[in-house]
Amino acid sequence: MAAGPCPLPTLRERRLYGILCPPGENVGRSILFGSKPPENDSIWQRVRDADFEVETFDRSTFTNKEKQVDIALSTRMMEDSFTYMEANKGDIAILAAGDGDFLPTIKPLQNRGLGVRVVPWSHAVSHQLRDTANEFIELDPHFDHLTWTTPAA
Repeated sequence: MAAGPCPLPTLRERRLYGILCPPGENVGRSILFGSKPPENDSIWQRVRDADFEVETFDRSTFTNKEKQVDIALSTRMMEDSFTYMEANKGDIAILAAGDGDFLPTIKPLQNRGLGVRVVPWSHAVSHQLRDTANEFIELDPHFDHLTWTTPAA
């Protein structure tokens, strides 16, 4: 995806995208990973409509917990780093997650000279991941900017 106006359709999504990828940065690829949403969930379709790639996975039939999501994200980050990214151009990977399980993915990227920006909520971030990231942006200070309530009728 080329740099330019954010393609996301709603203000809330554009605000999050602006935190992840500030204006003026070139975006090479945007992918959203997650569990398969309910049929009536419109968010995933809006993200697809904004030219994001979407990869979804079935939840565990036993526990209803996410399965395969983190491994798929890590695998894609590594694949894309070799296919699309160049350290000498200042390319960075952006991870909107805070799980310490991503450390084995982040460190090899950095060893190859690629930067890593980690963007999590503070309650869901590994201290090791925070300390390892080249750039760290907590979402908490942006909470009011990203959310709002609908007035009662």
